[in-house]
Amino acid sequence: VQRKIMTVAAIKNLVLDKGATFKQVFRYKDSAGEPMDLSNHTAVFRIVDAFSGEEIKSVVADLSLINGEAGYITVTITDEETSLFKRGKEAYALEVESEGEIERLLMGSLEVRTVAGD
Repeated sequence: VQRKIMTVAAIKNLVLDKGATFKQVFRYKDSAGEPMDLSNHTAVFRIVDAFSGEEIKSVVADLSLINGEAGYITVTITDEETSLFKRGKEAYALEVESEGEIERLLMGSLEVRTVAGD
């Protein structure tokens, strides 16, 4: 699969608590500040090893949970899934795909936190 990336991503660092449900809602707007209609799009939240670039987890985001037509993207990773993550910093990217073109909206570090003894 050839990946053609169309935009320059904004940088936003996120935090995930190991063993807890991770849920983030993002809103995609155009340059005029208007919400993008994501009805016929697929959104993917990819977590990769910050050093090797190897994929750790890929989540297809829900565009219908809130309102994809209004540009909302919901990313959910269950507590069972986050309990498998290692403590430390990884990298992530949020991408939207339509008709073979990929727009990388966000990217940054993803800090995995744990409680003492975890």
